[in-house]
Amino acid sequence: MIIKDKIRKLHCDSTIKDLLDLFRKDEKCELVYLEEDDKIIGEISYDKVEQLLEDGCCFKEEMKSLVQQPCTANFTGFTEEETEYEIVRKFIAEKELRSLLVLQDDGTPHHFVVDESRFQRKENQNRIAIGYLEELEIVFDSIFNVYLTYHNFEKIAFLPDEMSEQVYKMLSDTNRIVLLENKKFQESDFDIILGADKSCVKSSNFVSWYQLLVLLYDSFYNVYNKEDNMLTEALKKILPSNLCILRCPMVMDIEQKTERESLLAMHTVQDKEWFQSEEGIQVFCDGLKEYAGEKINEMMDFRFIGNHTGVHNIDVRNSMLNIIDGIRFTSDTPFLYNRTIHMFGPSTLFGVGVEDKHTISSYVQRYVNQKFPEKKIRVVNHGVPRADDIDIARLIRS
Repeated sequence: MIIKDKIRKLHCDSTIKDLLDLFRKDEKCELVYLEEDDKIIGEISYDKVEQLLEDGCCFKEEMKSLVQQPCTANFTGFTEEETEYEIVRKFIAEKELRSLLVLQDDGTPHHFVVDESRFQRKENQNRIAIGYLEELEIVFDSIFNVYLTYHNFEKIAFLPDEMSEQVYKMLSDTNRIVLLENKKFQESDFDIILGADKSCVKSSNFVSWYQLLVLLYDSFYNVYNKEDNMLTEALKKILPSNLCILRCPMVMDIEQKTERESLLAMHTVQDKEWFQSEEGIQVFCDGLKEYAGEKINEMMDFRFIGNHTGVHNIDVRNSMLNIIDGIRFTSDTPFLYNRTIHMFGPSTLFGVGVEDKHTISSYVQRYVNQKFPEKKIRVVNHGVPRADDIDIARLIRS
């Protein structure tokens, strides 16, 4: 949704404190334009300032050092309806565009436009954070402790807000966490301060629940390195009666290897020189001899999107790879069926680099067709490249 918003400006002689105060006092403020000699010389986004705060910057630089070139557009001669259409078209065409400064005929600013679907408003962040927490509820305790350990945080403060109290109750170990009773405290006493309300904190070691939960939800810290299996933990709550969890072995763990698999197993992923050598390239090409170049391109034409709801496939239709309503096509599926096998997993299950008929799901489909012809079973491939344990658990629950 494209919305108009008022232009918020600061003179280039203003201080960093003026900038932070503007962001904190105006909850809808996401972008500030810097002005010099009555002309806009650039923009400073809340995202940039927030990232610098998170990185521990003390903001001793001049305001000009934070400035980025604004994206502007002039729609002289367009009707209001045509202008709105052109703005929407510009946002669609330039996928990274988050804001646009619309100029008047004389080049002066007229109004500011923001794509609300890409530029989350601060007023929605608490609602979004609660949604993330509900998704992560089963595994939050372990993920949160990984986050604290990763950063060596030993002294943690929770601001006195509803979100902090909710999180505090979910944790099994609160020995190093202080749930503050009021907003008056010595910031230097804590390695990190967590809370929903940033307006009361002026330190660089503050992290909002929204920021943290985005990181955790996106599995910013590699959950596969943990000793406990998050998928198994997440599925305890579901108590499925007909669920089988399989782990595909790495090539080097397979006992009976083909000649090609043996060659691959001899070289680690870090062995870049071999992979780029004539022998290495030939090993990969040998497995694709039956395919023309254009067919290989079609097999690799998969696309997916990751956002706050997880990872999802984007629909694709060609002779080698078909994704319909986000689900990879499984070959040999019966038109009429009585039972369904739902398969979930990352790129291995999805079938990156193979055509539809060679995915794991398609092989399973052909097996059940042969083994249980009277039962009319269909197999559905819910695989998504880059899906992690949390994504998979969420898909199973849905």
